[in-house]
Amino acid sequence: MLNELGNPKPYVLYIEDDIEDVELLNFTLENSGAGFTVLHVNNGEEALRLLNDYKPFKPLPSLILLDINMSRLDGKETLVCLKADKDIAKIPVVVLTTSNDTKDISFFSRYDIPYIVKPGDVKQFREKLFSTLEMLLPAGLFRSNARKTDAA
Repeated sequence: MLNELGNPKPYVLYIEDDIEDVELLNFTLENSGAGFTVLHVNNGEEALRLLNDYKPFKPLPSLILLDINMSRLDGKETLVCLKADKDIAKIPVVVLTTSNDTKDISFFSRYDIPYIVKPGDVKQFREKLFSTLEMLLPAGLFRSNARKTDAA
């Protein structure tokens, strides 16, 4: 993952086991002005292995997008592991889920994690996602003109 100058390219790690949700995110970000790529893994176990492998050699992601309901290691267990590592704990996390369960919302609010419910409405999802990305990502990685796209 290098840019045209051979430097490491900023990326967002998306931990999600549903390929349709991965496609939705990619569609939502397409032509958005995002200055990053999305790296996808299927579950928390794969994410932790990747992050620990990358730590000594490559840059860590600028942001982690996390689903809750996954096999192997679910979103809650994954978050606890992420927060237990002093280097990885610094990476902002956003939950993208279908769950409206108050127990789930409460769990992530204890960690002050933004919580986005996946859409019934793609336009509404895009607005929530873009405003969250603009708030959490370093300047230039997600440009404010991204809101003006008509991709969805």
